[in-house]
Amino acid sequence: MHPRPYLSYSQMILWEKSPKAYREQYLEGKQMPISRAIALGKEIADALENDEDTGDIEKDIIMGMYPNYEIRDQKIEAKLIVGKEVVPILIKPDTIKLDYSAIREYKTGREPWTQVKVDKCDQLTFYATGAYILTKQIPELHLDWAETEFDEAGRPTFTGKFQSFKTVRRMSHILSMMVRMRKAWKEIGEMCENEL
Repeated sequence: MHPRPYLSYSQMILWEKSPKAYREQYLEGKQMPISRAIALGKEIADALENDEDTGDIEKDIIMGMYPNYEIRDQKIEAKLIVGKEVVPILIKPDTIKLDYSAIREYKTGREPWTQVKVDKCDQLTFYATGAYILTKQIPELHLDWAETEFDEAGRPTFTGKFQSFKTVRRMSHILSMMVRMRKAWKEIGEMCENEL
């Protein structure tokens, strides 16, 4: 038994960080507060997903800078099968090629993204693993970052700085992520059986 019929990146990370917070959000329905910066990122993501302008010229210019592929922000399901064990995986990259051969993830924020940080980004590894399960090929990966700063009223605004990073995942990264996926799915199921 699981609170969702799949394992997503956000579920896995929250479970690894805090099983208590996972239980509160996914079993008790507690809403986690979001910051203004996260709200800005969500506004941009929603507008890109719906292929709509925000009505704010600054935001719309930034949105036009993000490269995209044929599929944008759609749920893609995969099944990690190990023996008799099946772990249903859900990935939702910001954009992915139709054949799943390339993925791009969009980020906004004040904290700079660097090549080292992108190379260690678990979210990209999770998405690459989902694509690998479906195709047996490791996709090309990119992260695109639009920098923000806070204005005098404390609202996040774009600085105009935009960077794209290419990163690579190897089979060792994919296998390590599969281990984490299986572990999280198993532990979440055990917690649900004990709680419900």
